[in-house]
Amino acid sequence: MIHIAAISQPPKGCQEIMVKGVTFKEAADMLLDSHFLIDKKDEILGTIKTERRDINYEKQKGGFIILTIRIKDSSAYINGNCGIDMTSFRQGILEYRIENRGMKGSVIKDAFNLMNEFALSFKRPVEYR
Repeated sequence: MIHIAAISQPPKGCQEIMVKGVTFKEAADMLLDSHFLIDKKDEILGTIKTERRDINYEKQKGGFIILTIRIKDSSAYINGNCGIDMTSFRQGILEYRIENRGMKGSVIKDAFNLMNEFALSFKRPVEYR
């Protein structure tokens, strides 16, 4: 299901945000300006993956976000993963796909909000998928 930002809030379950009118260079520059470090990029395929970036969320420390962007037909398709480093509790690293779900203050909800803020920072039309 596609929702256009001008008409609605991000729908529950949304896992991807499309930003129209974005070039590969603009996406890379915006990531760097937003304090994301680039792990891998491929200009031919139009893909960028960030390194883990710490996110602070209310319940505990150790949350992180990784964004993946694909530029196709002058649009940026943004999605990613988030998680919690639980190695100090002998549970390893728990990783989830970013999705608009969860309670305020949860790592998944905070990661989605950060991804959404990043998408909206382009100040271009967005669609939630």
